[in-house]
Amino acid sequence: MGKYLLDAVVIRPLIIGIVVIYHAFIIYSGGWEEPVGFQPVKWYGWIAKFFNTFQMPAIIFVSGYIYGYQQLTLGRFDSLKDIVIKKFKRLVLPSVFFSLIYFFMFYRWEDYTFLSSVLKILSGVGHLWFLPMLFWCFVVGKILVNLCFKRLPSQLNQNELGTLNGKCGLEVVISKDVYVWMSFLFLLMISLFPCPLPLGLGSATRYMVFFWGGFLVWKYHDWIIGKTCDLKYVVLIVSCFLFLFLLSNYFFIPVSEDQDLIWRLMKYVVNRIVILPVSISGVCAIYLLTNYVIDKCRVRPASWVVNAGTICFGVYIYQQFILEVLYYKTSLSQLVGPYWLPWIACVVTFVLSIMFSQLTLKTRLGRYLIG
Repeated sequence: MGKYLLDAVVIRPLIIGIVVIYHAFIIYSGGWEEPVGFQPVKWYGWIAKFFNTFQMPAIIFVSGYIYGYQQLTLGRFDSLKDIVIKKFKRLVLPSVFFSLIYFFMFYRWEDYTFLSSVLKILSGVGHLWFLPMLFWCFVVGKILVNLCFKRLPSQLNQNELGTLNGKCGLEVVISKDVYVWMSFLFLLMISLFPCPLPLGLGSATRYMVFFWGGFLVWKYHDWIIGKTCDLKYVVLIVSCFLFLFLLSNYFFIPVSEDQDLIWRLMKYVVNRIVILPVSISGVCAIYLLTNYVIDKCRVRPASWVVNAGTICFGVYIYQQFILEVLYYKTSLSQLVGPYWLPWIACVVTFVLSIMFSQLTLKTRLGRYLIG
């Protein structure tokens, strides 16, 4: 897989690193509660806002990209039942295990009823919401693969293709692409609207478009790299992303809970329309830039970058635990100045999350959970 997916090998640890940096700076953008002794630094809030526009979409995009490679290139057409079982073990069980720990560390049981606490844990507490959400992305992705591709053989040589066209007409082959793009447009539309479903389903409706987008990018990978992997296009898409990011801050509308439901819904949709082009262009910028460096500049990732992929899952799991302990369970925010606080927290979090991930992988349970 490494021969064909060097871009994914680079992008995945890069984005996980960005997630750590984002969470270290999130206290300056209002995403987390301010720790004791906190002093605001305005441009630190911009760092958090900048990374927040594309970090989650990029992780989900890479997951869909790898899934497309497995399905379309390797021909791993697992059944829906197999996908559910495999991804439940890989994503949902670790989410429940670490959500229990997270709940005990950072929540008060007396603030929740038994049912509400169980539902919260099953939906993923804190940053662990990402795991059940990604589970549903794979499930829906498999359903879409069945709908769009199952009617045709996974591989057709020229003679078989000619026979198929002769019997059924080109519309059979063309319709496959039509189904694929209709699915993408449908997911794009539903991502504009809020969906308060639990267990990660609501979040999946928001992010599924990036998973399927990654799948599509792999499907048209050769054409995309051949036509757009050029410095002028890389500069263009990066410039578009930066422009849209700056522009989005002027059009973003604050949503207040005390407003009318219809008015809140309208504001939510407008904000999604504003932020989606930013997120999509950010993901495209990372993808094209990475492939330009690999394909055109002939730069291959170092061995430590390749090996970093084995601990990405663990680093994601541990990083928020560590940051919340540093910000809310220690006096770090009072001991260091406001300008040093996120940088120190970020370095400590990187070191400890890597160390904890490696130690966890040495145990049998750990390998089952994050291996």
